[in-house]
Amino acid sequence: EITGLVGPNGAGKSTALRTIVGLDRPELGSATVDGLRYIDLPSPARVVGAVLEHRGWHPGRTVERHLASVAIGAG
Repeated sequence: EITGLVGPNGAGKSTALRTIVGLDRPELGSATVDGLRYIDLPSPARVVGAVLEHRGWHPGRTVERHLASVAIGAG
């Protein structure tokens, strides 16, 4: 299953993803995936994949190769 967040700049897409993967903390409530916090998932990187900013991209690497390297790193 693939879910995409779309919307204009400033709509909160990155904040939502950062909260889901535990990089930001919500002021109220919680962010869970299948009822668990990201950090509590057995293999979180195998369940949630997020590319939040371009800083991690190698300039000569295709999107396919970037995602493959992230998947390999996730084990």
